[in-house]
Amino acid sequence: MKCLLHPNVTQKLTEMPGQVTFDLGKLISNIEARNLDQLVNDAKENGFSEFDGGLIFLKKGSAGLFGIIDKDKGDDIFLVIDVADLSTALSGSSPQSDGDGHHNAEKLFSSWQVDPSRNWQIDPRRNWQIDPSRNWQIDPSRNWQVDPHRNWQIDPHRNWQIDPNKNYSVDPRRNYLIDPSRNTSVRGPFVYNKNFIKIGFLVRTKSKVFLWYNSQKEIMGFAVDNSGLNLPRSFPLFAWSKQRVGHFVLVDESNALWFDTYNNHVGYVVGI
Repeated sequence: MKCLLHPNVTQKLTEMPGQVTFDLGKLISNIEARNLDQLVNDAKENGFSEFDGGLIFLKKGSAGLFGIIDKDKGDDIFLVIDVADLSTALSGSSPQSDGDGHHNAEKLFSSWQVDPSRNWQIDPRRNWQIDPSRNWQIDPSRNWQVDPHRNWQIDPHRNWQIDPNKNYSVDPRRNYLIDPSRNTSVRGPFVYNKNFIKIGFLVRTKSKVFLWYNSQKEIMGFAVDNSGLNLPRSFPLFAWSKQRVGHFVLVDESNALWFDTYNNHVGYVVGI
């Protein structure tokens, strides 16, 4: 079975500036050896200037798939090769197996274009872009199931997976969002219990997420602003374990009632 470039991908390559070519034999050798670092170098050497932020994924089986994706843009597949039979791919193939290979490559490549809901079978890390119902902005409790590496947007406690220098357990002084004692702009909102005793505060991040701290400045969890999603403006509240522990409901532009998971009124939020 020969290595095949899908026509849509060929078009992508021809639209890119400069001359983009690949030594397919060397490329397949690198795939077989799982030498992904060398694949990155080969890609850069052959004109993939956008590849600095790229992502490689490899799936092997009865019909394998190899691709290079720009993870920032999320929708540009630069190269797709059918690598179901690596040894035959390196040595050539008969016309009949070539035809079968094209059929498999065509089926794999087109299946998620025709049915985007199946895209997770090829690259689950992109699923939130194709299936908005799993987007953390709509259902934050499910984001870690789709892509834990992106979960830092909701759960900064997991941010060490992306940038260990920002982990509050390593150096809390480097992240004012996680260590609010270094944030000189903290002005609330403040959280009160049902007896109107101040028990903590919220800190808004750059996204629609509020970090929730107690009065001792210990992080307790996070709340998510659902505004702009055609939903009643409420703030689902989660503990660090990602277990939902209640929600805030706005009563005016800057104040909210705090309810637990049983819809019992347990407190207030003032100054949102």
